[in-house]
Amino acid sequence: MPNIPFRFRATPDSASGLWLSWIVYRGEGSDVKFSPRQISVWEDMRDGANSPWASGWTAPEAPSDNRWEASATFDEPGTYIIRAWADDGGLMSYEDITVRVTG
Repeated sequence: MPNIPFRFRATPDSASGLWLSWIVYRGEGSDVKFSPRQISVWEDMRDGANSPWASGWTAPEAPSDNRWEASATFDEPGTYIIRAWADDGGLMSYEDITVRVTG
């Protein structure tokens, strides 16, 4: 039997601290802009990335009223599923909303 080395991909640790980010989960259009700029929900480890996996990243302060607010601009009509992604570095949760853009 050949000796096959064990290989694995380690997931880097993410920073602790509660944060929320909006992403386009599904939709016809590809260009949706959020304001303010949203935190990356994928393991973006590049220096300076707005990501919990990037070196030196810290979670922003929670809003005083505990309401994270953002706006979205859609370039194309269609039906989109927008996902609110909440994470504290250990646990995550999400909620989807459907947005129909006309015009």
